[in-house]
Amino acid sequence: MPALFLLGLTLTDQARFGWEKDQAATYQAALDCANRALAVDLSFGEAYLVIAYVYTFQRRHDEAVEAGGKAITLAPSSSDAYHMAGMYHGYAGNFRKAVDYEEQAQRLSPIERNESMVDEARAKFHLGDFVAAHDIASRVLKERPRWLTAQSTLVASLWKLGRHDEARTIARELLSSHPSFTVARWALLLPYRRQDDLDALVNPLRMAGLPG
Repeated sequence: MPALFLLGLTLTDQARFGWEKDQAATYQAALDCANRALAVDLSFGEAYLVIAYVYTFQRRHDEAVEAGGKAITLAPSSSDAYHMAGMYHGYAGNFRKAVDYEEQAQRLSPIERNESMVDEARAKFHLGDFVAAHDIASRVLKERPRWLTAQSTLVASLWKLGRHDEARTIARELLSSHPSFTVARWALLLPYRRQDDLDALVNPLRMAGLPG
C-alpha cells in the first residue's frame, strides 16, 4: 500500500505540473491507486491524502477538504496529513484553518518543514499578515533559494508592505532562476476556489515587474 500511495502522489504531480498530456486520465489513475489501497485496508489514511490532493487540483474543494479530514482522523500523528490539509484549505479559501494545520504539521515534524512553511506563508499573506508571510518565505529561501513558490510569496508580500524596490529586486532574482516565468502561466498552477484570492496574490507580482 505504501507503493500505491507514492504512485498516487507521483501521478498527481505529473498531471498538476503538466508533465502528462492527458491530465484527466492521470488524475483518475491516481484516484485508482488510492481506491485500490482502500480496498485492502479502509484505515489507510494516506489513501485519503492522495484523494484530497487530486480533488484540490480538479478544483473539487469541498470534497478535497472532506477527504483531507479523513486522512487526519485515520493518521492523527502524520505531519504530511496536516500539511496537505493546510494546502487544501488554503486553496479553498479557509486561510485561518490552513495556518493552523501547517503549524501543527511543523510541530509534528520540526526538521523537514519547508513545504509546510511555504503554504503557511501564502496563507498568512491572504490573512493580511504580510510581515509574517515575508519572514517565513525568507526563511525557506535561505535553504531553498530557487523555490518559486517562496520567491513569489516574498515578492507579493514585499509589494503589499510598500517595499517596492525590494520586491522588484526579488522579482529580478526570480526571473534569473526561472527565465521562462510568466504570471499567467504561474496562475494556472494555483487552483484557488475564488478568483479574488488568486488575483490578490498574482497582481502584486505584475506590479513588481514580472511578465504578465
